[in-house]
Amino acid sequence: MDSVKLRLTTPQMRNYKSGKPFQLSYQQLTGHSQGKHDVEMPLPNHHTKLLMKNLSMGKGYRFSQAHTAGGAISRDDVIRKAKNTFDKVANFVKPAIPVIKEVALPIVKDLARDAITKAVKGGRIPVEGGALKDGIPQPLYTTKTTDRIMTNGLTSHKSGNKNGLMQGGSFLPLG
Repeated sequence: MDSVKLRLTTPQMRNYKSGKPFQLSYQQLTGHSQGKHDVEMPLPNHHTKLLMKNLSMGKGYRFSQAHTAGGAISRDDVIRKAKNTFDKVANFVKPAIPVIKEVALPIVKDLARDAITKAVKGGRIPVEGGALKDGIPQPLYTTKTTDRIMTNGLTSHKSGNKNGLMQGGSFLPLG
C-alpha cells in the first residue's frame, strides 16, 4: 500500500471526506493545484500503477471510494443523521395526534356501522386479505342460468348432460 500526497480544493476535500469520487487533472497531480487542503492518501499498489500510467500520458485520475482507504462515512455519522431525522419527524407528528384522533375516529365509526349494516342485510363485506378478500362468496350463476348451461351447454356448440342424452363422439354399441 503506497501513499500519495495531494493538494485538494474545497469541493474535492468534501467529496473525499464523504467517500464520494473526485477527479484530479494532470495539472493538479503535477503540483499546479489551486487547492488549500493537503492530504496524504493511502492507495493500493495496482491503483498507484494506474495513477503513474495516467501521469506519463498527461492525463488526470479519478479517485473513488474503492481506491481510497480513508474518507468513508463513519458509523457515528450515520447514527447521528438517523437520530436527527427521527427527531424532526417526531416533532412534526406529536402535535398532530389529537387532531388525527378527532378527525379519524368518527370516520372509522361510520365505516364500521355501514359494514355491519351491509352484513346484516346480506350484502358483501369488504375484507382485506385472507380467503374472503371480496367479501362473502356469492354463486357464480343463478339457478336459472345453471339449468340453461347444463341443458344447452355453455355455448351453442357444446351441450350439457342434464337431459341424459349424449351427443357427438363415436362409440361402439355394447353387447
